[in-house]
Amino acid sequence: MSTFIALLMWIEESWLARMVGETQWGFPLALTLHALGMGMLAGGNIVLALRLLGVAPSLPAHTLLRCYPLLWACAGLSTLSGLLLFSAYPAKALTNPLFFAKLAMIALGLYWLARPLRQQLLATTTRAPQPWIGVVAIALWLATITSGRLLAYTNVVLRASELQVN
Repeated sequence: MSTFIALLMWIEESWLARMVGETQWGFPLALTLHALGMGMLAGGNIVLALRLLGVAPSLPAHTLLRCYPLLWACAGLSTLSGLLLFSAYPAKALTNPLFFAKLAMIALGLYWLARPLRQQLLATTTRAPQPWIGVVAIALWLATITSGRLLAYTNVVLRASELQVN
């Protein structure tokens, strides 16, 4: 356990963590970038899912595939900004089971974007879409956003120094 605490303290004391956690603009900037990236990523996924559910039927579903590079760029922005936020308070994240649930839902959401959702968009011209794939996509991203917001209020530990055993 002491090695784990030492690692967390090393991260917290790094230049990057101090810049994010202790400067006037670091945390707000990282949080803003994270919100923009996640909002665009989740919102884009929801738009694709709604199309599978029959919204905007005059818009060919396969043309929405042009949005994929933007969605993956948003995933990259969310990852980088999330790492910045994590660096400031790693103990807060790693001691909260909700953090791991959020990461799992992001992984599932990105998989869903890359495979089932994409395949459905490609196949809408040859077969009827399967609406449940859109429902799962919407549920995953809404749960991801909700869990991310709850992270701000569910922590028990903020800094690694709180984990020190005397």
